Amino acid sequence: MASNSIYNYYYQDFSSVSSVPSHLFVIRLCFKHFLQLSYPEDVTIPWHEMYQTVTFLREEFLSFQTGPTFIASILSSTGSSSHIIDSMVRDIYNFSWEMQTSHNNDTEPRGLLMVINLFAMTPYDDREITDRILSESSIVPRFRAADKDAIRKLEKVKVQDLMSTTQCTVCLEELKDVNLEVVRMSCSHLYHEECIVKWLETNCTCPLCRYALPRSEG
Repeated sequence: MASNSIYNYYYQDFSSVSSVPSHLFVIRLCFKHFLQLSYPEDVTIPWHEMYQTVTFLREEFLSFQTGPTFIASILSSTGSSSHIIDSMVRDIYNFSWEMQTSHNNDTEPRGLLMVINLFAMTPYDDREITDRILSESSIVPRFRAADKDAIRKLEKVKVQDLMSTTQCTVCLEELKDVNLEVVRMSCSHLYHEECIVKWLETNCTCPLCRYALPRSEG
C-alpha cells in the first residue's frame, strides 16, 4: 500500500452480545481501502475491502509472548504499512486486557469478541487510470454513522417467519430461537437488533456488503 496512505481505526468490545465460549478470544476484522481522487472532482471511491474472523485460545491471545504476534499477523493481511500495524498492535493488545478486566465479574463466564475497523485512504492522481476506476466503481462518501431515523425504521422480523436460519455476523451467534425478533436490512442480511444498531452508530454500511443506509449529517 502507498506510503502516503492515511489510516483510521477503532475497535469495539462486542462480548456482551456474543455467544463465544468462555475459553476463546475472537477477533473480527473489517478492512476497507479507499482512493481519494482530486480529478475530475474531489471524491472518495472504494478500492478494496476484506473481512476476516479469527479465533484464538483466550489464554494464548492475552499472553504477552504470543498475543502481539497474533494481532500483527491479522493486520499484516491487509497490506497496511508497518508503522500503523506497530501502533495498532500496542493499542489492540492493551484493549484486549481492558476487555478481560471488564468481564471478570460477569455473572456468566463468556468469551471475548473484539471488532476491529481499519480504514485506509490513499491519494491518487493518475488521470487515465482514474477514468477507468470511475467507470467501474460506485462513488461513495466517507464513512459516517447511519442516520438515526433510518436505524429506527429498520425492518424487524421473527426468526420463525424466515425460510432458513442464519448467523448474526456481528456477534457470531446463530439466529435459531424461533421467538426471537431480529433486524432485516434492505439488503436482506439479518442481525440482532442490539448488534446492528451498535454497528450502525459508527458505520452506515452493512457489515456483510456495501449496502449503505442514509448517513448521519452530524
